[in-house]
Amino acid sequence: MPLVFQQNINEHASLALWHITEEISFFDAVINNAKSINHPERKKQHLAGRFLLKLLQPDLDTESIVYTTVGKPYVNDGSFFISISHSECWVAAMVSTKHEVAIDVEVMTDKALRLRERFLTEEEQAQLMKVLDNETLIATLAWSAKETMFKYCGLAEVDFIRHLKLKNIVQQDEQLYLSTIIKKNVMVEKNVNVILGETYVITYLSE
Repeated sequence: MPLVFQQNINEHASLALWHITEEISFFDAVINNAKSINHPERKKQHLAGRFLLKLLQPDLDTESIVYTTVGKPYVNDGSFFISISHSECWVAAMVSTKHEVAIDVEVMTDKALRLRERFLTEEEQAQLMKVLDNETLIATLAWSAKETMFKYCGLAEVDFIRHLKLKNIVQQDEQLYLSTIIKKNVMVEKNVNVILGETYVITYLSE
């Protein structure tokens, strides 16, 4: 059972990471309401995300999951707040009974580094370099954090440079987090938490 970890964030929210090694049938036996997805790997990721939500919160009815116009998943009766992310063979999920949540997992490759000018300013990069010295990690972490911020605000037409700002990166009591600002309609300051694996980055946001 490739559950990498599962942890409670607070009394209302929990998250988990799954490393997919199973065949589709493993998840299909538990999750019956998958989207009509032809690509086998994408279907497996989709099923694994819902499987992980059920693992975190057995009372969650995955058949009640619907999507906003910007693709944000939510439970239509409001009983839970959810977020799902997948990158290659990794799937992360987060559930809360009280507050909005957002999570993102990214495999560390040079893709974010090659595209960093589209979402990361030189000032933001300089802030991250005060704590980290790996450019690939910095770019991947920045992309992941802004993906989490985008998921959290759930708004359309968000510019990752103008509307999603990374202020600085902080290490405190063995916890790593990014101080951020969402500037779309209203300005909101949030701390995006960071989990660094050997080959992946996870960022998440919760009240």
